[in-house]
Amino acid sequence: MQHSNMSKLQLIEKNHQQKDKITNLQNEILRTRNQFQLEMASKGVTLDLSQSLEIKDTMATCNAEMENSHQRLFWTEQMKCMNLQSTKGMRWHPMILRWCLYLRQKSSAAYDALRDSGFITLPSSRTLFDYSHYTRSDNGFLPDVTKVLKVDATKRCV
Repeated sequence: MQHSNMSKLQLIEKNHQQKDKITNLQNEILRTRNQFQLEMASKGVTLDLSQSLEIKDTMATCNAEMENSHQRLFWTEQMKCMNLQSTKGMRWHPMILRWCLYLRQKSSAAYDALRDSGFITLPSSRTLFDYSHYTRSDNGFLPDVTKVLKVDATKRCV
């Protein structure tokens, strides 16, 4: 039934049902995150220096064997992050940023859980915010967007 055809009581009831569903999903995410952290604490392995170096060598070997360009790009970005002292100075490849923006748009909770897992390194929410709000978004032709397009076109023609 469309919202315009619902009575006020039906709309209120639907709103309560959706709030309950959101609460249940948030609780499920929290339970899954806690379960993951318990698994990592009980079954996770801390690597010593020699093991860490061995994994780096394995990653370098695997890097040469990858054929798919998307896999290679993802692997290369993970290698760059692993070799940095801090991920704050990481310069992410535009394709990785687009993929992360897509993931975050689909489910911000899933993106945050994936990022916080420590299994892979992904750009921070703030970095994604900066890229997604580079220009103001609105309907019609926007002067800011036109200006950026003009600069890009000028660079490509030179």
